[in-house]
Amino acid sequence: MRNIILFGTGFIGKKVFHFLQSYNISVKFWIDSNLEKQGKTLYGLYIYGPEQLCNVTEDFVCIALKDTKNEVKDSILFQGVPENMVIGYATLMIQILEQYLPIFNVKFSGKKEKRKIILDCTSGLGLGGVEAWSVELLEQMMTEGYDAYIIAPFGEYQISENVRRKTIFVELNVQDSFSRHNIENLYQTLQEYSPCIIISKSIDDLVYAVCTIKNQVPSAVRLLSVIHQGMDTVYKENSDISKYVDRYIAVSEDIMNGMIMFGISSDRVLHMTCPVTCSQQLCREYSIDKKDEIKLGYAGRIVKPQKRMDLLLKVIELLEKWQCRYMLEIAGDGGFLEDIRRFIWENQLEARIKILGRIDRSEIPDFWRRQDICVNIADHEGRSISIMEAMANGAIPVVTATSGVREDIIDSVNGFIVDVGDYKAMADKIQYLSENRQELYSMGSKTHDMISQKCNMEQHMIFWKQVLSNI
Repeated sequence: MRNIILFGTGFIGKKVFHFLQSYNISVKFWIDSNLEKQGKTLYGLYIYGPEQLCNVTEDFVCIALKDTKNEVKDSILFQGVPENMVIGYATLMIQILEQYLPIFNVKFSGKKEKRKIILDCTSGLGLGGVEAWSVELLEQMMTEGYDAYIIAPFGEYQISENVRRKTIFVELNVQDSFSRHNIENLYQTLQEYSPCIIISKSIDDLVYAVCTIKNQVPSAVRLLSVIHQGMDTVYKENSDISKYVDRYIAVSEDIMNGMIMFGISSDRVLHMTCPVTCSQQLCREYSIDKKDEIKLGYAGRIVKPQKRMDLLLKVIELLEKWQCRYMLEIAGDGGFLEDIRRFIWENQLEARIKILGRIDRSEIPDFWRRQDICVNIADHEGRSISIMEAMANGAIPVVTATSGVREDIIDSVNGFIVDVGDYKAMADKIQYLSENRQELYSMGSKTHDMISQKCNMEQHMIFWKQVLSNI
C-alpha cells in the first residue's frame, strides 16, 4: 500500500493510527487544521497544516475524523490532491482488513438457506435501553421459531439462562474500538454462524468485520443497521458504509429523515418503534396533595456528555431556590455519579435526592409508577426507551427536544418538551406541575395511552417479520 497521511489527530485519528500500526503499516505524517497542534509531533510524527498537501499526488490522504459536511475533504481537494487519493477511515480500514484477513469460508447447503440472526451487543450486555431491547427481541424471535442469537464479549451479565444459551461469547476488549484483535475475533466467529443476518446497533468492530466479509462473499452476510442516535456524526458514519448495508432501520422519524438528508434513498430506510412493557389500564397514584413532595425520577447513564447530568443539578438548584417541594430518585450508574454525591452532601440534600444505583429490569415499572415526573435533559438521544418506559407507567415526561420525543409527546398535553440545554425551562415546568397537582392524573393518563397503542411487542414482531422475509 502507498504511503498514508492521516488528516485528524483526535480520537479517531489516534485509533486509526494504532490500527495501521497493528498491521505494520506506516503513516508518513499528520495533518490537522488546528493551529495549536501544528508544528508539534504525535507518536513521533510531525503535524502539518493542510497547506502541506499542495505537493501530495501519490500518497493516500485518510480523513481520520467524522467529516459530516465534507469540509475536510473539500479542503484536501482544494490543495490539489487527486480525489482518488482521498479516502475515509472506514474505507481504508476495510481495504486493509480484506488484504490481511484469511479467506472467509462459509458453507452453503445448495438450497434456500435459513439464515441465523445475530443481534449486536459487542459493547456488553449492561442495563441500557439498547441492550434491553436486544434481549427482548431475541426472546421474542426465539418464541417465533427464528434461529436467533446475541453476540457479546465474555462477562457476568444479569440475563436469563435461555438468553445465555443463545449468546455467542467472544473475547473482546470493549474499551479498544478499531481493534485488530476485536475485528479478527469477530470475523473468525462469524465463519461458524454464516450465512447470517447481522442486526447492528452502531458502526463498530462487528460492522467492520461484516463489511470485510461482504467484500469477499457478498451472499454470506446481510447487514441491517439499526440507528439509535439522532446525530449528524452517526448519519455520516452510516452513510460512509452504505454500499454494505442492506437496510437502515431508524428508531425515530427524525433519524429516518436525517439519513435521507445524508443521501440514503428513502426506500432503504425503515422506521420502527421499540416496544416497552405497558399494561392496558393505568393503575397508580399521584402526589396530589401539595403538602407532599412531587416525585421526580431519572433512569439511565449518569454521565455529563450526552445525558448532561450537570444540567440536572442546575435544575435542582432552581427548585431549591423556588422552595419547590420535590423528591428525586436517580437509577443508574456512570462517571458523573461522584459529582452528584458531592453535590448532595455539600447542599445537605440527602432527604430530597436518593441514588439507587443500577436497578434490575424487573424493577423498572415499579420505579416509574412511584414517580410523578420523568426528567431527561440529554443533548441528544435516538428515541429514549427510558422515557417511553416512564410514560408507559404514567410518569409525565419533562424532557429536552431530542430525536423522536415529538412522536410520543404532545407538548403541554401529555408532557413538556423544552429546548436542548434549557434547564431553566425544565425547572419551570416541574414547578408548574408542583403548583398544579390536578394536572397529574390527566396528563399521566394521556402519557400511558399514547404509549400503549403503539409500543407493543406484537406490532414490533410484525415489523421484523416483514424486514427479515424481504432480506
